[in-house]
Amino acid sequence: MKPRRPAIFAILAAAVLAGGLGGCSVNPATGERVFTGGVSGVQEKAVGRKAHPQILGELGPRYEDEELQNYVNSVGQLLARTVERRDLKYTFTIVDSDTVNAFAVPGGYIYITRGLLALFGDEAELAGVLGHELGHITALHYARGQGQAILAQIGVLAADVLTRQAGAGAAVRNVLSELSGKAAFAYLRSHSRENEYESDDLGIRYIARAGYDTRGVARMLAKIRAHARLRARLAGRSPEEIDRFDYTATHPAPATRVRRALENAARTPVRDPMVAREIYLRKIDGLFYGGSPEQGFVRGRAFIHPKLRFRFSVPDTFTLHNTPKAVIASGGGGAQITLRLHGRGRTLSAAGFLRGRWTRKLPLGRIEEFTVNGQPAASARAVARSARGAVDVRILVVGSRENRVYETVFVFPRGTGTRLDAAYREVRTSLRELTASEAASYRPRRIAVVEARPGDTQESLARRMAVAKRPLEHFRMLNGLKPKDRIAAGRLLKLIVE
Repeated sequence: MKPRRPAIFAILAAAVLAGGLGGCSVNPATGERVFTGGVSGVQEKAVGRKAHPQILGELGPRYEDEELQNYVNSVGQLLARTVERRDLKYTFTIVDSDTVNAFAVPGGYIYITRGLLALFGDEAELAGVLGHELGHITALHYARGQGQAILAQIGVLAADVLTRQAGAGAAVRNVLSELSGKAAFAYLRSHSRENEYESDDLGIRYIARAGYDTRGVARMLAKIRAHARLRARLAGRSPEEIDRFDYTATHPAPATRVRRALENAARTPVRDPMVAREIYLRKIDGLFYGGSPEQGFVRGRAFIHPKLRFRFSVPDTFTLHNTPKAVIASGGGGAQITLRLHGRGRTLSAAGFLRGRWTRKLPLGRIEEFTVNGQPAASARAVARSARGAVDVRILVVGSRENRVYETVFVFPRGTGTRLDAAYREVRTSLRELTASEAASYRPRRIAVVEARPGDTQESLARRMAVAKRPLEHFRMLNGLKPKDRIAAGRLLKLIVE
């Protein structure tokens, strides 16, 4: 008699969970055997090659400063000579984005945003983040993640099989399956936190081998933490939430990581370590801070794009974020505003464009037609379902003289109609195109490296910052200063200027 299919699945699950199907590799950094689901080095390289152009398309283009690109690459290549994996050709790329981020993808591709470069104060901190990302690649975290995802899914399947064989009802099976899925999710998240700790440790190993100050990793993490705390304050949230432990978070609490990195650095001293503070600061002098003319930038509650020559604003309770494909404003509680530009194509009317784009996606109400700052416009409402429940949707389409349309989508939780209407009015009345002279009048912010003069204080230098809100806190965050730190004459410091 042939076994039933569920029994075969259970046997396969048990075999894989026991490692019986292979798929294990040796972690080059530790020598331990880890389950990777059979992901090979060749597959990693293929994934990286395919992902590289997609990443630059989604997160931002390559930053067009060859001197800075070459500098970051030179530090990365020095560190790459210290890692255990020599089968890869490592590529280091600065992404033209104001987000604070660095990440690695399979095949040796490592990315760092100019937003993160602006936070660092020396070359050892830069080496710390590049060493951390090299650690992800060396320790096979991508492959291990694939393998653990396989195990987690098999665990969910095995639970379903067992409940079916036990004759459990559909309701019980659904509950058990959901619980198994949550357990798998929590396990994967926990595994990701372990990866971050391991990469912090490996980053210290690699920068020590290269001769850098091993405390650079802790300083790097502290700068990212300070930035996150300031952003929380600016958004009206408690900065203490940054350090709260969350078992579903992919990254450990920042304060814990800083403490671990300091302890590890003390155990890994380097004789006459490299810091290269002045070299680093001179390299980032003039770096765009926030947006750039090519990407557009945020000024308070307004978004301005000098190259495409348009601007609009959102209510002051929203936080604007620019991406290569859209401008997104988040207002808390699930409220979101998204503006995209589209080519108008053959559709001449704003109403025709809205109807063609959305009729099949949402049950639209009546389409209203009007003008916005002299341009044809249309709007419609709808109710939709989201992961959080029912939401109100409002779509605004405004035509352009440049054969394009501005499409703004408002998504708000049901029951917040007054807030939605206020946001809609703000965007509708403020969205307009700029003249050439207006566009030229808007200048991006940059990092300016200055030498402190006798008598300079944190307060006097902060008054030179082109920042409207909390300039002193921005100054301290940018320079890694505490409130009681004194400014010595001749010290190099970063300012934000226009």
